[in-house]
Amino acid sequence: MPSINLNIKPNEVKREEFRKYLEHAGVMEALTNVLVALYEERLEYIRDFLTVDDFNKRQVAAEAEILKKQLAEAKSQIAEMKEKLQKYESENAA
Repeated sequence: MPSINLNIKPNEVKREEFRKYLEHAGVMEALTNVLVALYEERLEYIRDFLTVDDFNKRQVAAEAEILKKQLAEAKSQIAEMKEKLQKYESENAA
């Protein structure tokens, strides 16, 4: 006759039997595999999202900086051309 541990409560015995049943049926392993796959997929998604997002932000910021410099140069050239045009018009008007 098997010895019974009197310190274990009936609910714990049932819980342990159910856990052993799930392990024997392969349910625990299947759940573990699904959870691991889900975790890995989520990490990959987060890594890809952050990597692409950070890269795009840096790229957009760099392009914006280039465009700001080009705009400043264009404004400067426009101002120079306006001055030259005014000089030319004032010289030819006289």
